[in-house]
Amino acid sequence: MIQMSKKVMLICTLTILYLFLIFTLQGVSKSYHKNAKINCDIQNQACSQTVSNTTVTLDVQPKPVKAMENLTFQVTLNSNANTETPFIDLGMPGMNMGKNQVKLKKISPNTFQGSGVIVRCPSGKTIWRAIVTIPQTGKASFIFDVIY
Repeated sequence: MIQMSKKVMLICTLTILYLFLIFTLQGVSKSYHKNAKINCDIQNQACSQTVSNTTVTLDVQPKPVKAMENLTFQVTLNSNANTETPFIDLGMPGMNMGKNQVKLKKISPNTFQGSGVIVRCPSGKTIWRAIVTIPQTGKASFIFDVIY
């Protein structure tokens, strides 16, 4: 009899924990969409932002930009600023996806390229962020939609 009540308590506790997690994850999912404002139409064109008087342009090839494919990331700066090589951190707004960094190499005085992969999120979300860091200048955050 005592073992039966322990089993019932365990089942009730696990059920409550499960329901709590479901409602919590739904709240995270809703806030994820609400706070993620797309500012880059990477599927159709390169995107630009200004950081400390430097225009940063990001392009990704091939198009359409799809998850789980080898992609070429290109960053172009409008100035010949003698800066360290920029790099890109890929992630999802509001979610910790782990480190996913694209190392860039200089291919011309103002243009840098590198290869990377946008992974498929288990949640099914398709909004991604590429943070382009230009050492000693600043960061540009590009938020865009990918195709699964």
